[in-house]
Amino acid sequence: MMALTRENLMSELEKKNFEVEAKDIVKNGVTCHGIEIKKTDDDIAPLIYTDDLFSDANKKGYGMDSVVRMVTDFVISFGKDNKKNFNVKLLYDRKWVLNHLYISAQRDSNQPYVKKKSICKGIEVFLYLNISRDGAEYGSINDVTEILRITGITEAEAWKQAKKNMRDDMVIEDMGTVLDLDLEEPMLYVLTNKVHMRGAGMIADQTILADFARTHNTHCIAVFPSSVHEVLLFPDAEVKDFSAYNMVVQSVNEACVDEKERLSDRAYVFCL
Repeated sequence: MMALTRENLMSELEKKNFEVEAKDIVKNGVTCHGIEIKKTDDDIAPLIYTDDLFSDANKKGYGMDSVVRMVTDFVISFGKDNKKNFNVKLLYDRKWVLNHLYISAQRDSNQPYVKKKSICKGIEVFLYLNISRDGAEYGSINDVTEILRITGITEAEAWKQAKKNMRDDMVIEDMGTVLDLDLEEPMLYVLTNKVHMRGAGMIADQTILADFARTHNTHCIAVFPSSVHEVLLFPDAEVKDFSAYNMVVQSVNEACVDEKERLSDRAYVFCL
């Protein structure tokens, strides 16, 4: 049986007349190995991460033939959907780009994104372009440097609009609602967006945190940015000892959050 390796998969895909290129992408500080693959006449090439693909295939007992079939079916479907739902020329449309700029968060990195330090030490926030369909994210461009240049959008303008777009999609729910529990007095809240993807970018807008604090009649709040998809908020006017909070974040990360999606193993404090 042929070994499930990136090189073997690329070789098999080339035999089927796909254009392929090995890509190593750093996601939130973790290197992910993938293949960029497309048909010659497609405008956009999806990036398929092979580590998770092969891990899942091994668990299910799939061989290379099955993996190749799954990948080719996906790429063909992806190409058809793109032609129906996404026009690459939109990337040169200033208004469209502005309306699709959002903010994501990740651990500090050397990646050349349009980015800033966040209020949480060790975490940076960066602009990305959300290519959406039916209200749900299905594609994104993380390095928007060239797109901003081509469309004549300044970084200041881009950050301002991205914050507005982000706030329009903002969702804050108490933990009882999220877990379907009847809590008499909810104290922990989830800050994210409507699609629960990359919601931790909300920490780029301090007015969101300030408004939350004022709503709960407190001067300081505890911020738990454990995942790239959401931030947990705890309204507490007397935040003193964070050791217990740190232990909670560490426990949740170990049990529930994939390493590629973890932001921090500690809690932070935000005060007005």
